Amino acid sequence: MKRCAKCGIEKPVEEFYKSSKAGGSGQYAYCRPCTLDWQRTWRAAKKDDPQWLERERERARVRSLRSRDKLRREVIAAYGGKCSCCDEATFEFLSLDHVNNDGAQHRRELGANGGTTVMAWARRYGYPPSLQILCHNCHGAKSWHGRCPHD
Repeated sequence: MKRCAKCGIEKPVEEFYKSSKAGGSGQYAYCRPCTLDWQRTWRAAKKDDPQWLERERERARVRSLRSRDKLRREVIAAYGGKCSCCDEATFEFLSLDHVNNDGAQHRRELGANGGTTVMAWARRYGYPPSLQILCHNCHGAKSWHGRCPHD
């Protein structure tokens, strides 16, 4: 049992969010309902502050970029870490390709508007062989000319 520092009610420890930063106890001082109430009040006070809003947008953008980059690195590594045509291994030059040229149809089925959704799908389904890694040059040549000059 633990007493909430805000409402003063003694509650089971499970009623408190866990934290590694909470003074060694591993639990926040406020119970879950009080924590949520505090967060709502704090956000309501901040929502009209343009500097705070800009910082929050920037944090969300950076988190999204990190998450997307991590997923992309996982998928590229799972498919061998290099272009399956020319062996280019520079991360920034690599992209995910549909082996049977059915990428547009696959993206429509997934409701995807970009590669991140396809990469998440590939990870979820165990990196199926219907996808491969190509460098942007080989990928473009395959898309525009039907084949890569390296073939």
